Amino acid sequence: MKKLFSRLSSFITIAFAGIHFWSNKPLQFKLQLNNVKKSLDGKLTFINLTSLDGYYKNWNYCTIAINNEKQKIDCDCTTPWLFDKEYKGSGYLGIIIFSLPIVILCSPYIAATILYYKILEKICGFSRHSRVILKTLKGQLNPETEKLLIMAMKNSWQLEQYLNQKLTFKEAQIFLREQRLVKQIYLISENETYTEFYWFDDKDNLVAQVLPDYDFFSILVLDSFFTKKKAKTLFACYKTMEIKEIK
Repeated sequence: MKKLFSRLSSFITIAFAGIHFWSNKPLQFKLQLNNVKKSLDGKLTFINLTSLDGYYKNWNYCTIAINNEKQKIDCDCTTPWLFDKEYKGSGYLGIIIFSLPIVILCSPYIAATILYYKILEKICGFSRHSRVILKTLKGQLNPETEKLLIMAMKNSWQLEQYLNQKLTFKEAQIFLREQRLVKQIYLISENETYTEFYWFDDKDNLVAQVLPDYDFFSILVLDSFFTKKKAKTLFACYKTMEIKEIK
């Protein structure tokens, strides 16, 4: 009986995790403000928090970092799971496989949930995860910090929508002809170099790159992947080129 109950409990947990994964529902958690600080150079604002994760029931310290100049969330210094940016790990592959029967049965609910949050994001102008954060921090931030946080969330979400665009081959050609190509040469030794290629827009956002470690030549343009002949054609598309040597 205990084994049956344990298996049933595990199955339900996996099923809910699978539904959550496919519907991309935001985590529900409570945040408590600890303090707000600026970096020594004044470029970043740190909102330091304590969080009670709704899934694991553990208190954790976490941080939201804001680039004051660009008024965007600084992903490098922000706790990843707050905005659903953490590395999921190979364990999620098992959840996806074992929860598939339940996910198929619940597909109407999942589709409706996805549509609901997409509409909500367009209305609010920021992500579903940002909405949860603002809701739980309501009344804890001073007006100036709250205004900065909302603006950073909106700018970051808009940038994410921009970078997640799908382009056709012709659209990618037109797009790259307006961007700046940077050729980065890494000087490993006197006789050995390593080269990387990146495209940046006029706001210095990384919009395309040559992908390494592939058996064939490939380029990622926004959220579109091109290989072989198409990639070689796109490689010749740029507005200006800049060469950087890095030792």
